[in-house]
Amino acid sequence: MASPESVIHRLSAASTLLNRAAGEIRDAGLPPARTNITRIGKALAEIFEIEMAIHAAHPHLRPDELREKSPHSDSERRLTAAMIEALDHEERGGVAQAVDIYRVYLDQEQTPRHREIAQGEIDRLQRGRDG
Repeated sequence: MASPESVIHRLSAASTLLNRAAGEIRDAGLPPARTNITRIGKALAEIFEIEMAIHAAHPHLRPDELREKSPHSDSERRLTAAMIEALDHEERGGVAQAVDIYRVYLDQEQTPRHREIAQGEIDRLQRGRDG
């Protein structure tokens, strides 16, 4: 019988399978790998939104790691938005625009871990352009 618990269980299983599929697409080199991995990422984000709605209605189902707000949740949200926007540019050949998005992020971000991730993306993009 359907219940909030069974829905959460199935969404978790779907997320696990999608994560594995993304890794296999990457490892198998199935073109267009980046586009398909991005699509899977967007599907995972949608699943996460559904899970958050269920958790709001049924807080007892929320995993322990989600019970307390991350001290860096705003940074995580901004970095995710920057990465999605940069990936869209990169997929269309706009590497310079993608780098610019990360640079704007770096100008505004204070947390070392998030700055490191953004700088790593800039380095990756510039290596691809120069290589």
